[in-house]
Amino acid sequence: MRLAEAIRVVSDHAADQWGMLTTAQATAAGVNRTTLVRLVDAGLLESPARTVYMVPAATPTHIEERAAWLRLEPRRPAWQRGPLDSDGGVLSHRTAAKIHGLGDLPTDGVEITVPRRRTTRDPQVRLRRAALTPSEVTVIDGLPVTTVERTILDLLADHIDGGHVG
Repeated sequence: MRLAEAIRVVSDHAADQWGMLTTAQATAAGVNRTTLVRLVDAGLLESPARTVYMVPAATPTHIEERAAWLRLEPRRPAWQRGPLDSDGGVLSHRTAAKIHGLGDLPTDGVEITVPRRRTTRDPQVRLRRAALTPSEVTVIDGLPVTTVERTILDLLADHIDGGHVG
């Protein structure tokens, strides 16, 4: 595939995902890894996280969080996922507090609550297992996030300093 065609395919796919897509999504759309590397080298794509690419013109908020969430199900586009997918996850704990704009808790990575046992090789992503209900999840700018109430309960359960939680 020529670079011009590849950038069109990548841009079309990424348009509905904050300007981002995974390697698996690009491959499924007919753009191989070598072409992705060429697009990055040409400055037509950026790679904000391992196996995630972004169109440079896109300026979404919470890039690290979006990339981690996309990598949970790298083959499925964001628009095909529900907030409580059995293979997905919900941004939670300190990450949810950051997205909600609650306080100034230090965050070192992304915390995601998943419905079943899962692992990740990414040291910046911490997966937590819990069964969430629809009333405990909200969607903020396309990302599933625990509600403010659930986020506060999670932080208190983690014994976060009460002053920070307050």
